[in-house]
Amino acid sequence: MSATPVMRFSGVVLWKEDLVLLQKRSFQAKLLPGRWGVFGGHIEDGESPIQTAVREIEEELSVSLDPNQLRELCTLRVQRMNALYVAHYYSSRIPVSLKDMSLREGIGFSLWSMDEIPQLHLAHEDFTAVQTHFGS
Repeated sequence: MSATPVMRFSGVVLWKEDLVLLQKRSFQAKLLPGRWGVFGGHIEDGESPIQTAVREIEEELSVSLDPNQLRELCTLRVQRMNALYVAHYYSSRIPVSLKDMSLREGIGFSLWSMDEIPQLHLAHEDFTAVQTHFGS
């Protein structure tokens, strides 16, 4: 019997005032295509979860985050597609204006209030991280 593969992920809830910035995933994405979600990605060998969080925001938005300014939100474990996903979430104030961001992954991004987020049908773990950020 083979062991269940473990996929490690880091995500960042980027926020401004009472809004969070979410990414619209590409329709070609392997996981949750075409859905809204938190920015982030898979942890590479030798990387810590916080290093991944910083790298992914740089890769996806051309924004540099200070790892010392990231607040740890939660770590969640979710079984999906015959793999166990271990997701580490952080939050950070958006350090630049939206016009200074350059989207490099996905098909869009937008700011959302907590009242609007349930209609987006985020993945359970992303929704939990956003709720944790808002203190819900």
